[in-house]
Amino acid sequence: MPLVSLESAKRQLRLELDDEADDDYINEKIDVAVDIVQDDIQRVIYEDQEALEAAEDETGVVITPRLRQGILMILSDIYENRGLTSLSTLKDNPAYEKAVGRYRIIHI
Repeated sequence: MPLVSLESAKRQLRLELDDEADDDYINEKIDVAVDIVQDDIQRVIYEDQEALEAAEDETGVVITPRLRQGILMILSDIYENRGLTSLSTLKDNPAYEKAVGRYRIIHI
């Protein structure tokens, strides 16, 4: 199971679930959104505890509703704006920060 399903993504983007015209594009953007959140928190996000344990990743984290929401917020921004201007403002968004901030690793 992916970290964010195509169905969840389409609901977030307010798209018709049976419209398959943009499915490949949306799946690609889901992957990008996951990468952005992982880069932001400096951790790999896993589907479940079993996958985390198999990876033997001491800093990895299992997907949570908060992380999933953060991914969906990034996805919305990428899909709706499709340009370079808004991602930095999304990371300043208090809702995004509340969703993923607690998972961020801060190096000292």
